[in-house]
Amino acid sequence: MPQHDSSASLTPIEVIRQSLLECLGELGGARYPAVERRIWLENDVTGLWLLRSDVMVALSDLYGEVAALEKIHQVTPLFAGHVPLALHTGPRSRGL
Repeated sequence: MPQHDSSASLTPIEVIRQSLLECLGELGGARYPAVERRIWLENDVTGLWLLRSDVMVALSDLYGEVAALEKIHQVTPLFAGHVPLALHTGPRSRGL
């Protein structure tokens, strides 16, 4: 029987949300419940884009800045085409 890819039925915001939550992980959710809650409650892709900095802070505390940047860089391409280009190229996006 073919496997069903449940991610194929997810909307872009759900894919991004799930990816951010996976980056945060169980430990991050336990240590930073407010960040996890904000990810769950955000209903806008732009809002999730802006929450990357909060996730970065949490991950930096848990795993160090280098590991945190690697995790954030894995999620960032998911935002392409879903947030204004200015957010990708502005000073706020550099390094995240």
